[in-house]
Amino acid sequence: MKKITTLTLLGFLTLLSCAKPFDVEGEFGVVVEKPGIAASPTSLTTSESGDVGIFRVKLRTQPTADVTLTLQSSNVAEGRLRALGGVCDAANGIPVTTTCTVTFTPANWNQPQEVAVVGQDDLVTDGNAFYTVFFPVALSSSDAKYNALTPAAILITNTDNDLPAISVSPTTGTTSEAAGNFTFSVVLQAQPSANVTLSLSSSNEAEGRIRRSGGICNTGGTIGTGTCNLTFTAANWNIAQSVTVTGVDDLVADGNKAYTIILSPAVSVDASYNNFDPADIAMTSTDNGVPGFTFSATSGLVTNESGATATFTVRLNTAPTANVTFGLSSNNTGEGTVSPSSLTFTTVNWNSNRTVTVTGVADNRIDGNVGYTIVTAAATSSDAAYDGLNPPDVSVTNNNTDAGKYLFISNSTTRGNFGGPFGADALCNADLAKPRPGTYRAVIGHATVPVLSDPGPPPLYDPVPAREIGTDWVLYANTRYYRGADDRLVGPTSGFGALGTMTNSMHNSAITYWTGLDGSSSIDPGFGCSSGIDDMAKLGPTWVSAGSSRRGTIGDGAATSVNAALTFSTQTCNQSLPLLCAEQ
Repeated sequence: MKKITTLTLLGFLTLLSCAKPFDVEGEFGVVVEKPGIAASPTSLTTSESGDVGIFRVKLRTQPTADVTLTLQSSNVAEGRLRALGGVCDAANGIPVTTTCTVTFTPANWNQPQEVAVVGQDDLVTDGNAFYTVFFPVALSSSDAKYNALTPAAILITNTDNDLPAISVSPTTGTTSEAAGNFTFSVVLQAQPSANVTLSLSSSNEAEGRIRRSGGICNTGGTIGTGTCNLTFTAANWNIAQSVTVTGVDDLVADGNKAYTIILSPAVSVDASYNNFDPADIAMTSTDNGVPGFTFSATSGLVTNESGATATFTVRLNTAPTANVTFGLSSNNTGEGTVSPSSLTFTTVNWNSNRTVTVTGVADNRIDGNVGYTIVTAAATSSDAAYDGLNPPDVSVTNNNTDAGKYLFISNSTTRGNFGGPFGADALCNADLAKPRPGTYRAVIGHATVPVLSDPGPPPLYDPVPAREIGTDWVLYANTRYYRGADDRLVGPTSGFGALGTMTNSMHNSAITYWTGLDGSSSIDPGFGCSSGIDDMAKLGPTWVSAGSSRRGTIGDGAATSVNAALTFSTQTCNQSLPLLCAEQ
């Protein structure tokens, strides 16, 4: 049925002037609606963000047969119809680049059917774009009034979302002074019409620098100074370019430092990008500069008692703000000395190795290899980071070069009747004061040849062999002798076994002992608790009397002259004294 509307003359004229789709028939001015397509609204808006515009279509009059409309977007780069299997489907369709159809029947001709248009992102900064949904072919129908009828188009605006922008991500980062890296990326948000070039630089190249190759920022390049560039073209504008920043060790204990990777305003012929200023990168450099001292060695150094030296070097770990001084000393100058006695580092020479020399000292003791320490004092400086900081001490071993034989004073004591040299030797070997295992003999004077200086009974001959210099003498020639009490050097012997200059006494405390020696060189027999007619070993055996009327020569253990050490005085033979024993 046609829809017939009766209008007043004024309404008729208005419709006529607007070229409405109707005809006026009959003498009574009856308005008859013409066949056609009613679309609402006649203009839409989509967006490059994918916003959808929907319009509704229906027939103006009831057809006598099915009527099929064919629709198409005039610019599929800006907007596309939703369709499914070639049929426009606003609810379930997908955006297509082809046409789609809408069909009306005599039953549903006046029921609006929805058509959806989806905005498309053309990735170009081109402003809002206009396009239409039009009908490229005439309507198809067996109804002669609708067949070949060409309806009007729908005007659509696709709003542009491609604003010129430069994306930097992330915009904060951290590097470390131990060459730690940080990487960020840069990409354009819209396609430019010409190349876009960015210059990048570090605000503090003492903390961080950008990697580059030949002036182009390049994550695989080398660390460089000054600016490097990134260039985006119409082909690679949406491909992110990476930039790597590497931390730099400033060699100063200055804590974490802030600096900036600066992206200068873009340079381009494209006016939308030219002078566009992208975000800078806020950077933090974590400090690895820990104040301290680097020693080439703090153990394992060796000197010896012949004066051999050892060296080590010292430098600061970080640049100080003022002079740093610390002292050096040996905790045992009897084993080794150190030079210099102090080191001073300045803001200029702080990282230069300074050499310290340790020299072994002869201690004249058979004491084996002895460890000692080069003691470092706490540093003094106006730089608070170094003031009071204590460098490590250095361990050194002084190898012993002393070699020789031992003399010791026996723990056991005896009166003058110990039975001559053989008896004295037995006492020495059995004594617990022996400094080390081995054979020991007594340093004791003994003569067998009688001298007839006094009248008396017939001479008595001592059956024990003589013991004096050159005859059964117990000290070896050209030998260094050390005292058993504390391993210290007593002195060397001459080429015939006599002690010369004494470095130390026979014992480390005052004590006297039997020697039986006499003479200017203290190597001849003297008083020996004899059983003869006098106290001298001139008639009869020696070291056989314990009587108070006989006397024996004694030595002074605290004396440092040979005569006093071996012929200090005499003592009555009834006194109990130790013996002086010599290692063989």
